[in-house]
Amino acid sequence: MELFDPFRKKKKFENFMQDFFEPMKLPLSAGLRSPLVDIRDKEKMLEVTAELPGVEKKDIDIDIQNGSIAIRTEMHREKKEETKSKGYYFHERAYSGFYRMLPLPSEVIPGRAKAEFSNGLLRIEIPKAKLIKAAGKKFKVKVK
Repeated sequence: MELFDPFRKKKKFENFMQDFFEPMKLPLSAGLRSPLVDIRDKEKMLEVTAELPGVEKKDIDIDIQNGSIAIRTEMHREKKEETKSKGYYFHERAYSGFYRMLPLPSEVIPGRAKAEFSNGLLRIEIPKAKLIKAAGKKFKVKVK
């Protein structure tokens, strides 16, 4: 006689999902992670720092628009070794990339941004836009 197990179906489903996704897991040595990004307010400018180890300067693309910053990298590496006398051939390709869009905490002047990349750290300085206060003026906003 079999005992009633209210979680039997749940266990079967969890086992099915584990068996299904197990082949897709990447080894820890794959080194995939999302680089860290900091945004600091420095009174007259914003400073964005992104950790991009293993990336080359030519592979970095930065877009600033609509109150946000987008940082994208796309890398392609190829390594090929051949030793025909020993019957050994080795050819390895690696593609990796990173994309991150972050909101900026204040209005900026995108055309005056400056970026530096050194030792795996990307540092971007973006001047803040001066806010013009409308003294005593009222602005009507239509609600749609």
